[in-house]
Amino acid sequence: MKIKTIWMLTLLTFNSANAEYLGNQIPSKIFGSSTIKFGINTPPNDVCSYFTRHFIFDATTDKGKNMLAILLAAKMGNRSINIWYSPSTTPGKDHNSGCTLDTLATVHEIGIN
Repeated sequence: MKIKTIWMLTLLTFNSANAEYLGNQIPSKIFGSSTIKFGINTPPNDVCSYFTRHFIFDATTDKGKNMLAILLAAKMGNRSINIWYSPSTTPGKDHNSGCTLDTLATVHEIGIN
């Protein structure tokens, strides 16, 4: 019960206004099953690059499944997306210099333009 309460409080306190925003991006290099990783052609300075993937999210939750559906629809429709995310903890790095799956920028929301 405590975990459920903490999770609900976390969801209530998160607001897209607290996240970084990146608009009009074409998704590429989509990979994963339970954890989805993807890249964009013009990444901002506050992300790292793990084999050309810059963002990560958990696709096992209802929210993650919805974001995956939006991401795939945008990719199949050749549409750009808007991304709300928390920056990487190793910005500017790549897989050879310190970027790992644990340090990728975390996606909170995705929208199709």
